Amino acid sequence: MNPLFKKIQTNLKDYKKFSLKDKRLRHSGVLLLLFMKNNEPHGIFTKRTRNLKKHKGEISLPGGGMEEGDKSVLDTAFRETEEEIALNRSKINILGELDDLFTISGYIITPFVGYFEYPYKFKINQDEVEELIEVPLSVFQNTNNFREENWGYGGDQYPVYYYEYNSGKKTYIIWGATGYIMNGFIDLIFNFNPSKTKYKRRNPDLMFKR
Repeated sequence: MNPLFKKIQTNLKDYKKFSLKDKRLRHSGVLLLLFMKNNEPHGIFTKRTRNLKKHKGEISLPGGGMEEGDKSVLDTAFRETEEEIALNRSKINILGELDDLFTISGYIITPFVGYFEYPYKFKINQDEVEELIEVPLSVFQNTNNFREENWGYGGDQYPVYYYEYNSGKKTYIIWGATGYIMNGFIDLIFNFNPSKTKYKRRNPDLMFKR
C-alpha cells in the first residue's frame, strides 16, 4: 500500500468519527476515491448534469441516497459509484470513514475514503454525470484556492467553503457539502485548515428553522 494511503488508514482507524442520526433526514453515502497520478495523490470528483432535480451542475463526490435494498450506507456509496462512473466496488479499497454531516437538502451524508489503482477505464452515466474531474489533493492545501462565505438560513448564519481548481483548461469550484468534506479530510490527515471558523455541520435543527 502507498505510504500516504497507509497513513490515512491509520489516522481514520484511530479517529472517533461523529455519527449523526435524525429520522427527519434521509441517509446517503459518498466515496472520496483517491489514486496516485504522476506520484501525486488525487481525488475523483463528478460534475452533475443539469438534468438532475437537485444540485444541478455542481461538483460532488460519487455517491447518493440510500434506496430500498441497500444493505448499508457503504453499499449505497458503492452502488451509486458503479451507476455514475462504472468503478466496480471490487476495485475499491476502503480506508475508513469521515464525520457524518447534514445538508440543507435534507440528507445525512456518510463519507467513506478509499483508493483504487489508476488508470481505470471509467464509463460515465451521461444522465447523471457531465464530467469526471481528477483533482490533486494539493489544491485543498493551498490557502489561495480557498474562501468561505457566511450564508443565512432560518435566521442563523453558517459558513460555506469554496475551493477553486484550475486544471489549465477549465476552472472548477468545489463547494457546499463536498467542500466541507474535503476541508475536514485535509484537516484530519494533513493538519491544514484555512477556515477561520472551522465549522462543524452537526446540528440539523438549523434546516428546520423557517
